Amino acid sequence: MGDGYFAYDCANMGRGNRWWYPEFDTPLGRPKGPAGRNADGIWQRAFTGGAVATNGTNYDAVVEPGGKYRDLSTGRVAIRFTLRRFDGRILLPTDAPLTPGEDAPPRLTAAVPEKLLATKLDDGTVAIQTPGGLELRFEPTGALRNILFNGRTPLTGGWPVVAAPPRTHFRVVESQPATASATETEAAAVFAGELTEGDHRGAFVETCTVTPDNRFTLHFDFTANTDLNLRMWRHYFFLPVRDYAGATVVGDEKTLKLPEERGDEPLLSSAKHVEVRSKQATLTVDSSPPLSLIDHRKWGTPDYLLAGYPVSGAVKQGATWSVELTVSVQAGEG
Repeated sequence: MGDGYFAYDCANMGRGNRWWYPEFDTPLGRPKGPAGRNADGIWQRAFTGGAVATNGTNYDAVVEPGGKYRDLSTGRVAIRFTLRRFDGRILLPTDAPLTPGEDAPPRLTAAVPEKLLATKLDDGTVAIQTPGGLELRFEPTGALRNILFNGRTPLTGGWPVVAAPPRTHFRVVESQPATASATETEAAAVFAGELTEGDHRGAFVETCTVTPDNRFTLHFDFTANTDLNLRMWRHYFFLPVRDYAGATVVGDEKTLKLPEERGDEPLLSSAKHVEVRSKQATLTVDSSPPLSLIDHRKWGTPDYLLAGYPVSGAVKQGATWSVELTVSVQAGEG
């Protein structure tokens, strides 16, 4: 796309294999001009011997190269091709007959759906979209990778940070395949697995439910499979300073303005109901553990941190506990 250099590694990390793909033999020729980016974010470039399309976006897209082409990766001959997210294609002009039937339709697009939509992708990613413009993306383990509202990121987080002394973090080493479903009134995704750090192990089940009014609930059930020694167990959301400086926060019965300059004192010490009103979005968070709110710039990130700490210290094998967070994302005041 950009006249860059390519280095071919025949050793390939010591395995001694020559990983040669048909794309390397493609007679693309010389570029006819620079690459261009379409309105949907797809990059395309025409060559004397064919065309190249690259999708670096979070959504599937449809590419129409302007004629009849063969997809070198699949052999499909068509005038339009579905390009999966984070994928690319080399297309060669051909006189061969069209491949019967349409290409596989896009599974996940940037268009706001008319009803709740829950999609499980080939890599295990789960996406839930609402007709109000809210979108959640989960990793196969259950970690909430993205929270989007009309294409923007109003907050991040939602997955627990678990650490043992001094600062070693638990990770998911075993997880069951996620499930995803949607009806007219509710979409749901369920994840289950095991968190481990050294000899410490704990099981979890995470359920996320989403309603059409841009409200989602994260419910976690945990069981200590061994005795645990916890430095920190934190459920949290980060609110970027650039979007929320000066915003009004109501926590239970306390009202305040988020400071534009960095502060060292806690903004909220304990609240189970928190509302944040800004120009970008209005957020409402209801939590089973009490939440604190601090200016996290003192710890090196440009965010305000809203977090709850349901357990800490020594936890006996067999102990169980649950955490539930309900978040509403609505249009802001601006």
